[in-house]
Order: sequence, then structure tokens, then C-alpha cells
Amino acid sequence: MILERQKFDKGVDLTVKKFFLISVFVVFLIFLFPLLFFNGNYRGYLNSANSFFDKKEYFKAISFYNLAIESNPKLVDAYVNRANSYFKLHEYDKAIQDFSKAIELNSKNVSYYNNLGVSYYDLREFTKAVIAYNSAIEINSNMSVAYFNRVSAYYALGNYASSERDSANARRLDSNN
Repeated sequence: MILERQKFDKGVDLTVKKFFLISVFVVFLIFLFPLLFFNGNYRGYLNSANSFFDKKEYFKAISFYNLAIESNPKLVDAYVNRANSYFKLHEYDKAIQDFSKAIELNSKNVSYYNNLGVSYYDLREFTKAVIAYNSAIEINSNMSVAYFNRVSAYYALGNYASSERDSANARRLDSNN
């Protein structure tokens, strides 16, 4: 009986060791191998991150966006795409940080302000959302989606007159496009 138990214990120990080794190998393949392969090449990190994003593997995408940003801290696309990943994970505070950084690096991209506004809106920070949508509209007064989004923020704030005005502007712009 004791001999049988020792055999069983050795079998369990061997199974646990195999599982551990396989787990370490998988972690290496997923996270460490690309580090060796890309060797600081931010484009490789960005491409891998975008691939994971397309597969809806947002945590993996964020890891590679982090590597891309470490390799090139002025890579706007990495901040924007990482923000989109955070947004998909409902981590709006982190999305706001990255959209804000993208705006700092490129203050003329209307989509960054609009996405910042959507992130604030989802946090129920409607005044900040309106401010972000205002910035988008200042850059491109023909962006109907920014007007549509601002309609909701104004409405949530109880500013129904502004909400109605934006709704009319958005419909007018949308019918022109």
C-alpha cells in the first residue's frame, strides 16, 4: 500500500512538473519570444499589437502597445490603439490617459478628441465629454458624429436646447455627406 502511494505521488509530482514546464514555455512563446524577435523594433511590436487587437485579445495587445511605446515614446498610433484596447475593456480612465497623450502628440486629429469625449461620457463625466466634443468640432465643424455625441452629453446635463440644436446640425451634416 505504501509503495502504491509513493508511485501515485511520483506520478502527480511528474504531472505537476510537466504542467509547470509547459506553462513556462507558453509564457515564453507569448511574451518573451517576441521581445527577442523584435529586439526593440517598435513597428514589429505595433504590428503584433494590432494583430492581437483585431483578434479581440486586448490584454495581449496592450502588452505589445506598451513595448512599442517603450521603444518609441512618440508613437501616436500605439497610444491611440492602446486607448482603444482599454476602452474595449471598459477601463475608461486608462483610455482617457492615452487619448490625452495622443492629443498632446498630435493636437489636430479630430478623432482623438471625439474618442476622448466618448470615454468621458461612458464615465458619466458629461461636462468633460462636451469639452472634448467641442474641441473636435472646432477642428472640423463638419464632423457629424461629434455633434451626435454631444447631443447625448448635453441631454445628460439637462441642456435640452443645446441638445436639440446639435441634433439639427448633425442631421443636416449627415444628409450632406
